[in-house]
Amino acid sequence: MGAILRTASASRLSTFRECPRKFRYKYLDNREPAREASALAIGRAWHSALERWWDGDMEAAAQWLIAKAEDIEAIDAAKLTAMLRHYTPPADGWDVLATEREFDVPVLDTDGSAIYGWRFTGRVDLLLGNGEAMVVVDHKTTATDLAGSSYWDALQVDAQMAAYCLAFGTDRFAYDVARKPSLKPSRADEKKATESEGAISVMDAYQERIEVAIGKAPHSWFQWREYVKTEEDISEARRDLAQTIHALDSTIRRGRYYRNPNSCTGRFGVCPYLEVCCGRESLDGDGFRDREWRR
Repeated sequence: MGAILRTASASRLSTFRECPRKFRYKYLDNREPAREASALAIGRAWHSALERWWDGDMEAAAQWLIAKAEDIEAIDAAKLTAMLRHYTPPADGWDVLATEREFDVPVLDTDGSAIYGWRFTGRVDLLLGNGEAMVVVDHKTTATDLAGSSYWDALQVDAQMAAYCLAFGTDRFAYDVARKPSLKPSRADEKKATESEGAISVMDAYQERIEVAIGKAPHSWFQWREYVKTEEDISEARRDLAQTIHALDSTIRRGRYYRNPNSCTGRFGVCPYLEVCCGRESLDGDGFRDREWRR
């Protein structure tokens, strides 16, 4: 069994829980869709921009966006720039300990012993400290209305942050959530660009309209929530991690990766591997490429 098979990250475990067959295609066959879903692309770009924001400032993040302009869809670049202009997290009183900090720790079984050969690895978006406490911060983007409780309720039972707390020996974490604009370029943007006689582009007008919309109610677009995990929360996270590792280990050893029809459609649309599961497409086809390595 190769080392990668005994290395568990939050994303790998989440994929395994979602659908073992998808896990096999993505992490063992090492194939991913040739074209990344738009929702994933903008989320990844937002994370990269915030890494620069916390390492430097707004200007550093903006310059990164400008440098990556050719690699980001124009609509997404306009959304990200507008979002950055209103991004004001509660940074005062905190020291930035690290951005994109990697970790690699053993996986402990329910009896406290290490599960042979398995490691829990990955990276956290941000670590903050104030001399007395350390907070693990997770940047998230969503199209969901942040005023609704269902979004936050779902995060409360998400094992990822508790597992990160385990890895760093802290009981505090925070979600830094940004709502992605659903506005699209309009005829009004085209008209404004035309009337400017070349002073601004359609994307400039579109970006400005998003900025105005966010500025009217920033709290509905950005929310920062801090939590403290209890000892029972941490213990439950340790049990969940151990039990998932045992299930994954057994699945790999048996070489049987069942399909989960309940995951064929989800928050990012239709599963990109559905056509493969249905036998209408091959992982070796043009719709897939070798997966880029990331934790």
